[in-house]
Amino acid sequence: MNNENPNEYLSCSNIDFRQLIERIPTGIILTDKKGIIQYANPACEVLFNRKIEALLGQDFGIPVELGRKTEVDIFRKNSSPGVALMEVFETEYKNEKANLICFIDITERKEAEQEVIKLNSELEKKVTEQQILLETTFDNSQAGIVIADAPDGRLRYVNKAGLLISNTSEEEIIQNVDIQKFTSIWNILHLDNTPYNPEDVPLARAVLRGETCSEEFKIRRGNMQDRIVWANAAPIKDREGNLTAGIVMFLDITDRKQAEEELLESEEKYRTLYETAGVGIGYYKLDGTIISYNKIAAENMGGMPADFVGKSIFDVFPKRDADVYMDRIKRAAASESKLVFEDKVALPIGDMWFLSTFNKIHDINNNVTGIQIISQDITSIKLTEAALAASKEAADAANIAKSEFLANMSHEIRTPMNGVMGMLQLMQMTELTEEQAEYIKAFKTSSDSLLKVINDILDYSKIESGKLKVEKLKFDLYEFISNIEIIFKPSLLDSGLVLNIHIGDDVPHKLIGDSFKLRQILLNLIGNAIKFTHKGQIDLVIRKIFENANNEIKLEWLVQDTGIGISQDRILDIFNSFSQADSSITRRYGGTGLGLTICKGLVEIMKGEIWAESKEGEGSRFYFTCVLDKYDDEDNIMKKVTKNNEDITKESALRLLIVEDDEINRIVIERLARQKGWLVTLAENGKEAIDAYKSRSFDVIIMDIQMPVLDGFHATIMIRQIESQIKKHTPIIAMTAYALQGDREKCLEAGMDDYLTKPIDVNKFYTVVEKFFKGRTK
Repeated sequence: MNNENPNEYLSCSNIDFRQLIERIPTGIILTDKKGIIQYANPACEVLFNRKIEALLGQDFGIPVELGRKTEVDIFRKNSSPGVALMEVFETEYKNEKANLICFIDITERKEAEQEVIKLNSELEKKVTEQQILLETTFDNSQAGIVIADAPDGRLRYVNKAGLLISNTSEEEIIQNVDIQKFTSIWNILHLDNTPYNPEDVPLARAVLRGETCSEEFKIRRGNMQDRIVWANAAPIKDREGNLTAGIVMFLDITDRKQAEEELLESEEKYRTLYETAGVGIGYYKLDGTIISYNKIAAENMGGMPADFVGKSIFDVFPKRDADVYMDRIKRAAASESKLVFEDKVALPIGDMWFLSTFNKIHDINNNVTGIQIISQDITSIKLTEAALAASKEAADAANIAKSEFLANMSHEIRTPMNGVMGMLQLMQMTELTEEQAEYIKAFKTSSDSLLKVINDILDYSKIESGKLKVEKLKFDLYEFISNIEIIFKPSLLDSGLVLNIHIGDDVPHKLIGDSFKLRQILLNLIGNAIKFTHKGQIDLVIRKIFENANNEIKLEWLVQDTGIGISQDRILDIFNSFSQADSSITRRYGGTGLGLTICKGLVEIMKGEIWAESKEGEGSRFYFTCVLDKYDDEDNIMKKVTKNNEDITKESALRLLIVEDDEINRIVIERLARQKGWLVTLAENGKEAIDAYKSRSFDVIIMDIQMPVLDGFHATIMIRQIESQIKKHTPIIAMTAYALQGDREKCLEAGMDDYLTKPIDVNKFYTVVEKFFKGRTK
């Protein structure tokens, strides 16, 4: 070939061959006989990270050997090192011998090979580690492990536990290399002591027949105790599914079997006691699911024990009873001691009375997992009590007469007391000498104490006579609690105590119920807490127990103090009439002993319960529950008493009509009103009140209840009838000393807007009147 130009040299072939060389990823270099590069295709630029112009004329510099493939290092266009496979072919250039050198980039292949080598090394390491781990696991396993080859049953491996359980040595195993000899030396027996066929032992079934099986059998070795063994055998197969070996794992369960037999014997004794007990016994999960009933419990429910297993407490009890039982289950689970309740329950076989004890059930970790309820039938006792109650009817009538007498007498006392305390409050508003102020203060304190005794007697009389009824009016819980805090603020400041309020996030604040009775309960409990606590704090905690689809909600109230506490021998008596902690407490702290009895009565008529927990010297916790309704509308609680007041006069002074038949009381109320700059009109009975109402307009009417000619109830009804025609509403505030007939409820039913009891407290009097006319007073 005479071509001077390498490109012309390459063009000796056709144009397609030239294009192929230019495009292939294989690097091609042509060198002359001296090794000087005469040509390089574009692929060389990528392989050597150099321009073709920079390669041409350069010494190739790499030893070459015809017909041999050599790996050479390259530095690629992306600046990364690599490896190429070099092969040299002999050719001619300018009529002289030359070399055509081809380069194929094998960097990725070499990297892949290295990765494969690395992975193989790691895999071998992991296999070795797994083998070591497996051997260590086998050697330290508490289960005996034996491996035998298939199909001849030749023993391959027995771990230490296998030797220990069978009481054999490794030498004995080596000498008895097949399954038949192995079976005979171990002396494997069925549980009934009959010998095994060697081919039927679990390992033989796995090795010879490829079966998987689990069995219990005995191993007998000389004079050693028979050991009961549980074994699980399985075949071992290769990837093609060919049976190659068998493995059996076995545990010594002798002690467990013995314990099971003892447990069965114990359970049988317990079950006999459980079924023949003279009381109903039921076991419940914490969610109310029935675990079991004994025969008596099931018979009480009108069925057999199996009928109730797995059912919910809501499936077998009426909804209301089920709610009560669920509440008690939760309380029992959280209580430190058992809980005892006495109930009348509606059952399929009829109403029955039970004394029920709730006990916690614990697991082995002492976690509470359920509740045991033992129910003793006390129906016959209750029937006997009812019979005794009937025989005491005459005595009860006398007690009711006594209560009515006490209430009437208390009413007669409260009326003059109103005059006395009213005059005292008026005198306190006048200029007094220091000595006079001291006398008035002492007089006021004694009057307050006398009034407290009278109020306790009245409340007790109403509860005892069964004439106390529950109101259902809307109120806001937060406003209600705020008023409680205001009432106790002076006492707390004087005593240096703190009252903490805790209301659960799920407790609604829009409620319907008797807030007056709730207030009375809390005033008593918090008042007692302050009275018997010398330092520390009082906590009021309100939480929701349950809520149903009818918007009924059950709340639990807790009043907790850090006071003197109550001894255990007295805590069960504190809710009884005229009962106190002890005589020394009576002398030191005073009181009628009726407060907690009244609380108990009020709680019970609100479908609740009250109880106490205390330890002498460590404070007390008083709990009570009540059932209320909730509502979701945004009506203001006071809307009922403020509607239709559009026509109220815009004059600055309020115009009051005071209706009172007692002269002293009239003077007291009139003076109190005039102290505020109010305009006062007086009437001595209901008829005069109606005449005055017809002749002029009033902003509020203070109406006594018991009056001659026409009482306050009838006067109010007649005023409301007139209002229905003139379309104007005047607030009427009841004022009474009579407290037996449930007067607050009766007053509201008659159309009155609020209620004041005698003796009148001046601050409360002003508050009740002014709440209807905020911003109208001077």
